[in-house]
Parts: sequence; C-alpha cells; structure tokens
Amino acid sequence: MPDATSDLGPFELLIRTAFLAVALVIATYDTMTLRIPNFMNAIFAALFFPAALVVWHVAGSVDWLSHLGGGLAMLALAILAFRFNVFGGGDAKLLAACGLWVGVWALPFFLMATAFLGGIEAVGFWVARKLIISVVVRTGADGAAVRLPMVLLDGAAIPYGVAIVIGLMITAWWTPQLWAGELHTIFFTLFHS
Repeated sequence: MPDATSDLGPFELLIRTAFLAVALVIATYDTMTLRIPNFMNAIFAALFFPAALVVWHVAGSVDWLSHLGGGLAMLALAILAFRFNVFGGGDAKLLAACGLWVGVWALPFFLMATAFLGGIEAVGFWVARKLIISVVVRTGADGAAVRLPMVLLDGAAIPYGVAIVIGLMITAWWTPQLWAGELHTIFFTLFHS
C-alpha cells in the first residue's frame, strides 16, 4: 500500500487549489453580502468526494462513516441552530459541508475553533461598528452622508462564514497532529504531503 504522504500529482494540486479557492470565495462573499448561496455550499461539499477518492487511491482507505457521520451530525446541529435563529441558512449548510470534510473525530476541535473565532469576529465587528459610526459617520469629511458596507451597519448580522472557513482551515492544519491513524487521512494527505 502506498504511503499516505506520497505525491498525488497534479490532481492533488487541483483539489487543494479548489478547496482553498472555494473557501476564500465563500468567506469573501459572506462578508460582502451576509449570504452564502446554496451553489457555493454544494460545490464545497462536492469537492470532498474527489478528494476522498484520491486519498483512498493513495492511502488505501478512507473512514467514510466518520466523514458522512460528521456531515450529518453538523447538518442536524445546524438545522437546530437555524431554527432558533442562531445563524443563517447559508452558515448552517456550510457547517454541514465542513462536517463532511472533518469527520466525526475532528468535530469537537472544529467546533471549538469555529466558536472561538466566531466570538472574536463578533467582538471585532461590534467594536468596528461602534468606532465607525461614532467617528466616520458623524464626522463625514465634507458633511455628506457616508454610505457604509452592509456588514458595517449597526445591527447587521455577523458574517460567520468567515469564522467557519478559518475554523476549517485550522482543523485541516492541526488535526493530523492531534489524532493519528486513518481518521484524518484526507486532510493529512492533502495538506501535509
């Protein structure tokens, strides 16, 4: 059986690039519009399957139950959170897609990282909004009304897609060191080879 860290060739680079590009587009789009369209979440979730097949080809196995279970567990949790207005539907679907990528065993780490980053993001936006409203809006250079991006308006939602994506990136980087074995073969193979 080949080593899980062996070179996967151009397909590995394609998957890594697509993974990072879609994650960046999701975070940017969420910041600009406070929405994450369904097609972006679908692409992000669908990218998991070719990545898993490449890893299966190289490593000889993928813990499918862990990854599918992670996606389903996050979907259930996200539906509940959406139902109680904790966050929006796009964030809920993004969490489900991320659950698919991280698998059951890395979910606690992913959730802690995402919650921590979400808290930092919320405080950062709160401070930024208060500063911008008190400094920029009240002291417009020429006295004209200042039009702020939606994300900076007082009372606007927080683009948690940013915290979710960064939490996933941190999980992708750290889980191979935290848990050994085949549980995280996908991240280990794709991001640590």
